[in-house]
Amino acid sequence: PVTINDFANPKTITSDSLVGQNVEAASRHAPIPRVQMLNVTIEDRLPGGILASVAYVGSRGTRINSQQYQINGDNNMDPSITAAARETYIATGVNPENNYVTNPYYGFNSNGSSITNNQVTTQGQLDKAFPAFGQVNELNLRIGKSWYDSLQLTAQRSFANHLLDFGANYVFSKNQDEGNSYTTNAYGSSNNNAQALYSPSQNRKNKSLSLTQSPQRAVIFLTLSSPFGKGGKYLATTPIVSHLVAGWKLSDISTFESGFPFSISGGEGFGSDIGSSRPDLVGNPILPKRYQVVGDGSTCQPLPDGTCVIVPVNHRLYFNPHAYKGRLVTVPQVGGGTHQVSDIYYYGTAPRMTNFYGPGTNLTNMSLSRVISFKDRMKMEIRVDAANAFNHNMFPTSAVGASFSGTQTIGTAAGYSNNSSFGALDLTASPAQTPRRISFQTHFEF
Repeated sequence: PVTINDFANPKTITSDSLVGQNVEAASRHAPIPRVQMLNVTIEDRLPGGILASVAYVGSRGTRINSQQYQINGDNNMDPSITAAARETYIATGVNPENNYVTNPYYGFNSNGSSITNNQVTTQGQLDKAFPAFGQVNELNLRIGKSWYDSLQLTAQRSFANHLLDFGANYVFSKNQDEGNSYTTNAYGSSNNNAQALYSPSQNRKNKSLSLTQSPQRAVIFLTLSSPFGKGGKYLATTPIVSHLVAGWKLSDISTFESGFPFSISGGEGFGSDIGSSRPDLVGNPILPKRYQVVGDGSTCQPLPDGTCVIVPVNHRLYFNPHAYKGRLVTVPQVGGGTHQVSDIYYYGTAPRMTNFYGPGTNLTNMSLSRVISFKDRMKMEIRVDAANAFNHNMFPTSAVGASFSGTQTIGTAAGYSNNSSFGALDLTASPAQTPRRISFQTHFEF
């Protein structure tokens, strides 16, 4: 056990008001982050007047800043301590880290912390890397890495002296990192996009697709001008036609994009005390279409492995929830016999971000406009805009239940998530894009 004699200067630690508090520390000798980028582009004008390009765009990042790591959780304990604790847990059914012992920090100060205010504490608190403190955040840890590779294609052509302008862009990419984009973010970060990460000693387990990874994106755009009436190719001398159909312009921008990966977290393994645990990946999470059914809250819907799951009302199965499991161990039971409980000493094999993606984007925005000129420099513009013109319902990634939560321990569902909406898309969630919206505008210039 830790005692006051473990400190070089007991008087200094006795008066230190930080003992028992949550603290943050930043390295003063962190190396400078490095990002190397490569861009190779080939452009050419193809037959038919098509201007096209093909490009490779990539980057490699090293010594990337991790915004902060929580380094005083159970996943930062000495492995020999956790290994011994697990053996005791399996042998007795009691987690030795929850046992109460004499608190060597009692009375160190009067800051009101439970660490210094109570005569007893848990063995787990004393076994932490920094037992005298609560949460310890290590800032600006330069251990992150990133990898980005993409193929980018563009094509553009004009027809009939710009009567029709057409173009398209396509990107096929893979974005990986050990955190989030170029600045990795660990649990407890103020960044809203922070993802739960394992401890620095297990950083290789954090490598996965990036939070912002979307493998495919295509944008198609066109502008079509009216060929009729004044200034057009047809019926240019017909006054009535010129007044009715001349000068109109139709514009369209359509975006098609894959969704983003999920962060599957939960279970009772290492990191559960700070929200960074993960279950094991035990199967293929991608569901064939025939299994993506809408639930009624009572029928057990079949899954590819022969098991079934009850899907809540107003939810549709999106990925296979039984592809993930928490680990169980068999321990003695009070009164005799044994029973299964959650293993609390393991690193789950599920990647930080999944290798499959959430709902994508299918968005078309259109506009129809015309400028009418009058005498004395007066102009009037008529414009009709249609956002999400085809009224596609696009759900955000957050509409899919990605929290494994806790592990069931009894029955045929033992090992699976106890979150009834895990793997299901909430059909009542707010859409990522607004429904079709049509607006009419008129502008006068004089």
